[in-house]
Amino acid sequence: MMNNLVYFRLHVFLRLNYKHMKLFFLSALILGGAAASAQPKLMKQAIITTTTNVIAPEDEDVSQVQNQGGGGMNFRNFGDGETKSVTYLKNDLVKTNFKSESFRGTIFRNNTLKTTTTIFEIMGNKQGFTASDDDQVAMRKKADSMMKEKAKTDTSMQRRTRTMTPS
Repeated sequence: MMNNLVYFRLHVFLRLNYKHMKLFFLSALILGGAAASAQPKLMKQAIITTTTNVIAPEDEDVSQVQNQGGGGMNFRNFGDGETKSVTYLKNDLVKTNFKSESFRGTIFRNNTLKTTTTIFEIMGNKQGFTASDDDQVAMRKKADSMMKEKAKTDTSMQRRTRTMTPS
């Protein structure tokens, strides 16, 4: 008899809580689905269009600026003006087209192979090159060391020293 009483109470308990369990599982399913659909979407492709305007100040003192080139042409404000660029992204490939008054070009980037190909035309001269990420790091190090050596030997460069005061 005791065994029947335990069975009866357990049966009643499960029967009464069955509705609550169904409600709990249904709400968990709905909330889980909502959380899964609220995750940010990963974009596989995009097109980005930009326009950049560079304007040199008119009242700038250029009397101390030396002509870097050997000829009579001044390329100091070469990049002034409007530059338009369009960047195409698709998976691991990136293509950027850029155009200005005096130059235009295209940069191709393959993130899988870690290579960048640059093709450009400046004042009618067409050039291009391909470089891997390792090549670019080596070129940056070489350029930095060349600039440091130039700074040591160039007397026209102004040197500023800072004194650090402890606070």
